[in-house]
Amino acid sequence: MPRLLSRPLIAPRPVPVLMDTGAIVPTLDESTDSPGGTAGRRFTVTDLKHRVVPSTPLLQSRLGPLPTLLMTEQVAVLDGTPLYLRVSYLRTDVTDPRTLSRRIHELNELDPTPAVPEAIQVLFERPFGDSWTTYESVPCERRTAELLEVDEGSPILLREMQVRDTSGVVLDLSFTHYRGDRIVMEHLAAVDQTDDYAVVRRDLPACDRPVVR
Repeated sequence: MPRLLSRPLIAPRPVPVLMDTGAIVPTLDESTDSPGGTAGRRFTVTDLKHRVVPSTPLLQSRLGPLPTLLMTEQVAVLDGTPLYLRVSYLRTDVTDPRTLSRRIHELNELDPTPAVPEAIQVLFERPFGDSWTTYESVPCERRTAELLEVDEGSPILLREMQVRDTSGVVLDLSFTHYRGDRIVMEHLAAVDQTDDYAVVRRDLPACDRPVVR
């Protein structure tokens, strides 16, 4: 993807939270309410930039023919070691970019950070509909490698996530780059257990989530 440059809306600021090893990796689109049971470790999410950027053919294929979007970048660090870089593109025809930027910071100040349905309602004043997520292993690009402190070209886990309202409109498109040596994927599904085997419940939702090693 070509690098997009424009005048920053805000300066970087840290957003400190606490997390337990083995807890779900928290991002803006996930709750940071970590389960107990393990020793707490220092986890921080830092906003690198909020910028209004021109859209691209790739972004328009996901978000529609919008001329500009609000791009945000966040890097997460656990005990001094980077875990992930998250780049998000938010549509600006529903909420203006400065209001979006302010609301993101207000959400980051909450403890715990709201889960996705509440966050979408706050950001866009629209009800959350659903989300669509894919994962793939990709070689790490130069700038991402610098932020994650890994070698350029080393394999990382890339998550693309689209968050939609109840009308099916994509409000937030994010690309999260996870360090392959720090993150594993966990699959959660409801099952009916018998004496001999377990059967996955098809009537209940299943999900994959990143977990810290």
